[in-house]
Amino acid sequence: MVGGAAAVTGVQCTHSQNKREQKTISADLVVDASGRSTNAADWLQQIGHSAPSVDVVNAGLGYATGRYQLPDGWQADWKVLLIGHAPPHNHRLGYLAKVENNELIATLGGYENRCPPLEQKAFLAFAQQLPEASFYNAIEPLTPVSPLKAYRSTANKLRRYDTLKQMPIGFIAIGDAVCALCPAYGQGLTTSGLSALVLQDWLSKNELTDTRAFQKKLFKKIKPSFDMAAKSDSGFVNVKGRLSKGRFERLMGGYMQRLITKSHTDSELSLAIAKISHMVDSPIKLFHPKMLLKLT
Repeated sequence: MVGGAAAVTGVQCTHSQNKREQKTISADLVVDASGRSTNAADWLQQIGHSAPSVDVVNAGLGYATGRYQLPDGWQADWKVLLIGHAPPHNHRLGYLAKVENNELIATLGGYENRCPPLEQKAFLAFAQQLPEASFYNAIEPLTPVSPLKAYRSTANKLRRYDTLKQMPIGFIAIGDAVCALCPAYGQGLTTSGLSALVLQDWLSKNELTDTRAFQKKLFKKIKPSFDMAAKSDSGFVNVKGRLSKGRFERLMGGYMQRLITKSHTDSELSLAIAKISHMVDSPIKLFHPKMLLKLT
C-alpha cells in the first residue's frame, strides 16, 4: 500500500515474473479481500499504522483428499456422503461426492493434528476408523486416479480491525482477510457474502472517510459465525486459544453431540444440521419437535 498513517492512496504492485518491475495504482478505496494469508498487517505497519490483533482458535484439523474411478453402472443411495466429527472424542470426519469424469472425490479429516495420511493403504485404514462404514465401503474397491493431497491451514482467525483506535482513510478489509473459519463448517463463502452486503450498504451511504465504522459494522455481522465455529472446535481437549463455554452452551454441546451421532445414520437429520451450520436455516430449527423426536 502507498500513503501514510492517516490515509491510503493506492497500492504498489510488483510484477510476478519480473520482480524489479513495479507499478503504482492510485485508488480512492483499497479493499483487502486476499483471504486468510493476507499481508495487510505488514503493509499497515510499513506506512506507520497499527496492525490489528488476531483471535485464533486452532483445533489442529488436517485434511487429505483424493479421487477414485467409479465403474460403469455404479450406483449409491446418496449424492453426497458426509460423516461429521463430534468433540471431544470423535476426531475424524469424511466427505464423498460424485464429480466429473465418473469419479468420486474423497476427503478425510482429523482434529488435534491426527491428520489422515497421504499413502493409499494408510488412508483406507484411517477411513475404516470413521464412526460409520459407508465411506470406507464406497472407496475400498475403487482405483485411485490421483495422488492424495493435504490441507492444514484450518485455524479459526478473527482479525480485530474493529478494536483499532484509528483506521487509515481509503483502506478496509473484508472476507477471510478479516474472519477465516475452519472449513469443516462450510460457512466461509456465506460469511464473505455477508461481508459484501455490509460493504454495499456502507458504500451506498458514501461513508468512505469513516473506515473504522465499516470494520465495526462488519465485526457485528460476522462475530456470530466466528463464535459458532470456534466454540465448536473448542470442544476438543488440545485446542490453542480455546473459548470457554457457559452453562447453556455446555448443555447445547451435549444435545448437538447426540444429534450429530444420530446423523451418521439419518440422512434427513444430517441435511437439517448441514443447513443450519451453513446458515441456510435458522438455529431455532434445532429445537423443532421433529428434531427432538429423533433422539427418543
